[in-house]
Amino acid sequence: MNELFPDTLPPSLGVITAGGVKMTYRGTVLDLMGLNHVAMAHERGERRGKKNHAAFSKPVFYEMSPEIVVPRLTPGPPEQDTLLWSYADELLQNIFHDPRFRSAYSFAALRREGQRGSWICGYFRNGLLERLVGNPAYQVLRVETPK
Repeated sequence: MNELFPDTLPPSLGVITAGGVKMTYRGTVLDLMGLNHVAMAHERGERRGKKNHAAFSKPVFYEMSPEIVVPRLTPGPPEQDTLLWSYADELLQNIFHDPRFRSAYSFAALRREGQRGSWICGYFRNGLLERLVGNPAYQVLRVETPK
């Protein structure tokens, strides 16, 4: 991710597994599970979901509104493992199907122009995605939303 944005402040990133990402990424990292994010961890309300993975809060997510949401950072082709996205959606209380989320984010694959092989796939806030599409330094593919 740092290599994608070498000359600018990198976009904020929402992730499920934040440990190594939070230690190495130059941009802001929002730990969607709340282990490294106090507001997410201490948000009141119903805790439903998998044990030790139930701290996700849609209100905190929308307040923080990360520019990119990925379940985990693993560069790869635009064709994503649908089980990964299904599991992530379950942990995130089906946010990928939430009308508010769908109006604010689009699923896409991104890499630097001229780069071979490595893509970062995720949900991009629409404003960021439009800036990237218009920037000749990037190659952006709008990808069908994972089911």
